[in-house]
Amino acid sequence: MIAGVTPAGAWRRVGRCFGAAATLLLATACVTTYEEAPLFGVPGDKTEVPPYAVVQTIPFGETPTTPEEKVLHELYSGVFDRLQQAATDGNVAEVEALLAAYERGALPTWVQARFGGYRSLALGLRFVRHARERGVLALQPGPDADPATDAATDPAAVPVLGQPLEFRYTLPAPSEPVVLGGRMDDDPCGFAVALTVEDAFVDGSTRRYSNQDFVWLPQQHQLTGKQPLTLPVRIDLPAVGAVHRTVHVRIDVMPGYVGIGGLRAAVSRSTLAATSVEQWPEERAEVLAEPLESLRKNLQLGGIAGGRRAYLAALAARGDEREQAFAMLIEEVRCGRGDQSLVAMASLQAMTGNHILVGDRDGWLAWWQARK
Repeated sequence: MIAGVTPAGAWRRVGRCFGAAATLLLATACVTTYEEAPLFGVPGDKTEVPPYAVVQTIPFGETPTTPEEKVLHELYSGVFDRLQQAATDGNVAEVEALLAAYERGALPTWVQARFGGYRSLALGLRFVRHARERGVLALQPGPDADPATDAATDPAAVPVLGQPLEFRYTLPAPSEPVVLGGRMDDDPCGFAVALTVEDAFVDGSTRRYSNQDFVWLPQQHQLTGKQPLTLPVRIDLPAVGAVHRTVHVRIDVMPGYVGIGGLRAAVSRSTLAATSVEQWPEERAEVLAEPLESLRKNLQLGGIAGGRRAYLAALAARGDEREQAFAMLIEEVRCGRGDQSLVAMASLQAMTGNHILVGDRDGWLAWWQARK
């Protein structure tokens, strides 16, 4: 769910509605359910370029007809080739250095026009670099967390699995003011938010689903002084029985223009920020103090409740405790009931990253024997 934006107003949603269990909100009154879908820039990418996408045009200029014009074309041809390569590489310093060296004096109109195109690209590249380096996408502490807690570094500050996650992308103003257009302006400033959720279950199964959608600012925003851009991202998904969840969030700026120094600066689609957090169910708090004792007790208990806590206790084991946890889990694989054995194998797989299948009792026993 993504709700609200600073300055106030609702984002218009660009995309489709999908049938699925969870929801992604891109406006205070708009709901989008989501399907399994790839993120940007991967094979099979389903992203559709929104209608406000643009391409910066660099005019080629006139065909030379006189000896003087041919000399000028030969002179500037190499400069423009270097500018194009620098722009393609995203080397804004090189683009600006070339412009400073050659964009001077009385120049033919066609040369000025081409330099103007690269000036627009340079301003856009510098803005994107600023947004990548200074913008921050961070998880906000949960409602029960200490206000002084840093949710990015303290797992205890992350809301338990099933509770909403509140992220915030904050972009401070650069040294030169930037105008970000609203959705009804000639140059709307568009963003894309990509979400991927990976769930793990106590029987060893996993589920991965993702969504992406396009949004733009509801009104023009002046990015200047102490007026940062703030994009809140709220994700509200049910627990669906998972015992571990990893949430990946990514924000891209979409193709378009921003205003810098009275010029239209061309911006290509670029990733500005990304972050990931892990969520655990409430039961995990019960096993953290004494993971081994909790593992032993809950393996004996069995059932759904015992299986979940045993899994969480096994993953909470640290240092020398891990070897003791391995031994207890292998004993369950060898002698436990069917449900206990499956939980033990799922726990071993999650702890070790081993690709032995959950249910392959002989495979896990062979793995354990090989470690002796």
